[in-house]
Amino acid sequence: MARGQGRVFLRGETFWLAYFVRGTEHRESAKTSDPKEAARKLKARMDEVGADRIGAKKFVSPKQSRVTVGELVEALKAKFELDGKLSPQNVSELKKLAEDFGQVRATELTTEQIDTYKKEQLAAEYAPATVNRTLYF
Repeated sequence: MARGQGRVFLRGETFWLAYFVRGTEHRESAKTSDPKEAARKLKARMDEVGADRIGAKKFVSPKQSRVTVGELVEALKAKFELDGKLSPQNVSELKKLAEDFGQVRATELTTEQIDTYKKEQLAAEYAPATVNRTLYF
């Protein structure tokens, strides 16, 4: 492949992809032992990188795509604690958020899921302000 088009390399019996996005190298398994299939996967990744370059769609790395809402909640809790803003109310709301959405991958959480959650919480007679505070984070 030409310079700037990434590369496919063999690691054991499995092919891997390597490519750069905004100056950072990303590597991931192609999950195949077929070099043609690996090349197709690299081309698909490079198309995503190209879309990021022109601003059409932000690139999401494989590592970023695995982050759950629960992990983000824990990071936010740690930030609040570091900044001295961790109140009992924040802890309660973060805990509820982690219980309800913790296992969902952050990149897969949709507006429709949030709207459905709001409706369910209001139907369960939670006050609108309580629902909004939980989702504010």
